Amino acid sequence: MIVQHPSLWIPPGLAANGAHMDNDFRIIQVGNALFNVHTPTLFPLSPSLAKEIRSTKPGCIARLSNPPPSPKHFEAFLLGVYKERNPKTLQMIGLPDIILVAEMSFHYGNISGAFWAMEGVRTAVFTTENRPLRFASAEIFVRLLKLAFICDDDTLSHSVQSQWLSRLFRRELSPIPAIEMGSRESGRLQHLLSHAYYVHMVSLEPILSAAQRIEPHSPLTRAQNVHVRCGYHSLSVYASKIRARAPSFRRGKGCASHADCTKVWRASWIIAMSRASSVPDIDILQRMKDAAMDLGKDPLIGLAMYDECRTNALRSIGRGRDMISKHLHHHFDL
Repeated sequence: MIVQHPSLWIPPGLAANGAHMDNDFRIIQVGNALFNVHTPTLFPLSPSLAKEIRSTKPGCIARLSNPPPSPKHFEAFLLGVYKERNPKTLQMIGLPDIILVAEMSFHYGNISGAFWAMEGVRTAVFTTENRPLRFASAEIFVRLLKLAFICDDDTLSHSVQSQWLSRLFRRELSPIPAIEMGSRESGRLQHLLSHAYYVHMVSLEPILSAAQRIEPHSPLTRAQNVHVRCGYHSLSVYASKIRARAPSFRRGKGCASHADCTKVWRASWIIAMSRASSVPDIDILQRMKDAAMDLGKDPLIGLAMYDECRTNALRSIGRGRDMISKHLHHHFDL
């Protein structure tokens, strides 16, 4: 059944003031929906569509040679076309919808509409309150990164990756889509890719530690599974060294017995890292984070170490985690 698209049959702002003539409009069919587009507004913004619509005889319904997947996609495109006339504001449009507006605007060459939509995308990504990415799907993260690449926006890309990784480390999303996306864009997404491999590797620890094959039920390619195993074997050796040796720290100003502070710190570190934990040894980033929390509350360290030495020692754990994170790609042979 073919129906007139209700919200965009006559574009908002045009029907109200009557500032149009019948020959200013052409009907386009997308799926089972008819769109009555305002050509003086549309044609300058999308030359490719203008050429195709002009090739259709006047009075006939235009059918696109390369139509969008659904009427919703074309509606999103038109929202970018009529952005100045539409009463909706960017703040009123949800993140998935404004992403679609940007995607369809870029697809049909409406750069003005795309840049307008990207303002809404950046506002949603960078907000510090009620973050929409806190509950977004992996698909949303993938689409956002593709838009960031189109716009060559490193700041947007880094924020999206950071928020995606937070969701991965909270085990709220599967790392597989991040691995697949990162593998396609390894030059630009090495940080995301290496950490997604790390999360996936940790989840496979029972299989890997038992020397069992991970391929039979793995959604990854053979080459990707090789990276997982490389990371496991490399980090197994590295993590054992980290557990056995406390991170070094700078002597506090005024410390009269730094040798004693160092001795206490080393002994306390070994105890903290040897403590029974539900976190596997291979998850060295989480083990170090847990150790930092335990040692920060340890009364013995507070009594036996010079105060500034204690502060420097605890900070050294964070620096160690940052160093591991920074060089994680080496362990996975990326």
